Amino acid sequence: MRSIFIAVFLSFIGPGLGQLYNKEKKKGAYLLVVSLLVSLAAMIWYGKALLSFMPPDLTTIDPTALQNLVHNAMTQVQQHYGRTLAAYEIILFALVCYSVVDAAQGAARRRVPPSQH
Repeated sequence: MRSIFIAVFLSFIGPGLGQLYNKEKKKGAYLLVVSLLVSLAAMIWYGKALLSFMPPDLTTIDPTALQNLVHNAMTQVQQHYGRTLAAYEIILFALVCYSVVDAAQGAARRRVPPSQH
């Protein structure tokens, strides 16, 4: 039971880590790379979307007002691009769900003695 718990726990930390723990190197690497690419794409997209609601020259802005500007920009991104943001979240959630279930199944298969396959 411990190895299933560890595989599932690792998959919650990062999709593919449970598969790597289960010695499914190709699948683990694929899930890890895909989740990192989706996360990186989401961060780049969010940064660009955020900047579109910010003033062009931030050097002239009072640092105490910057927090309000960033908060307002985040609100605007959520209002205008909520579906895109949700799509990234759904993709990452699906990767985590798949990884968790697959890691649990892989760990369970690993625990079965070879004579019972």
